[in-house]
Amino acid sequence: MKKLLYLFAVISFLACKNEKDADPDLSFLDKQQAPFGRVSVDVKLRKLLYNGRLLAEYIYEGDYFSQEKRYATFAVPAHYGTGSFKRNAGIPESFEMVSAFVSPEGGWVSTDFKPTYNLKFSPAANDSVRNIVEEYFTYPQISYKDYTFDGNGFVIRESQTKKSAPQINYHAVFSRDAQHNIRESLGTIYDQNGKSGLVKFDYDDHPNPFFKMGIDWQGQMSVSAFSPNNIVRETRIGPDGVPFHINYTYEYFANGYPEKVSVKADLPLSQAYTIEFIY
Repeated sequence: MKKLLYLFAVISFLACKNEKDADPDLSFLDKQQAPFGRVSVDVKLRKLLYNGRLLAEYIYEGDYFSQEKRYATFAVPAHYGTGSFKRNAGIPESFEMVSAFVSPEGGWVSTDFKPTYNLKFSPAANDSVRNIVEEYFTYPQISYKDYTFDGNGFVIRESQTKKSAPQINYHAVFSRDAQHNIRESLGTIYDQNGKSGLVKFDYDDHPNPFFKMGIDWQGQMSVSAFSPNNIVRETRIGPDGVPFHINYTYEYFANGYPEKVSVKADLPLSQAYTIEFIY
């Protein structure tokens, strides 16, 4: 009888241990938007041209976006920066950027590449919040960013705290429509006396090539990459209440993806520019 009790106790212990050691359920990462979730890219953007000159190249590991290369748009494009994702089973763990010094006046780029900044994604604990540690090396600074998601895996709130000043210094709330596009972004900068700015967005109904990559054409995590469709108009309203607009005019390929976009802000000194997409 004692042997049976002992055997039962051992089996119970092993069962409890196996339950504790079981991998957490991270299935929510399959629907959490890029760059946070396990998002594969079906139509792969390969290059961007800015006013006809090479601006960026994009590299993939299988169906996952893995690296971007940035170029100074000289007559002969010059590579000056590389940003790379490190992933574990498709889930981003970090994004590291190295870059070289660019002389716009001289038209040259140094050959010495150094770490510029690093994003470290916290392990996913739940489907509601993800944390990122952002570290800049050129001007040493560490910030903590929190991203809040809705039930469909889309970002609806972003906040930032600097390590040097442990209080929220930036906060943005995103309002989304039925297509999950961000229609309004209300941002507040607390270290500038709490000034707030409202941006409203209008969209086309075509797929956004940056959406599944998680970064925009400038290599940033922004509204331009957080919405499934392409922005056709921005209305920016600053603390003074005076609005101005940025208009995007697209040409599309037969599959619906953008081929070219012309961008123009209705400001006196603003100059139009074009971005071409190569897949």
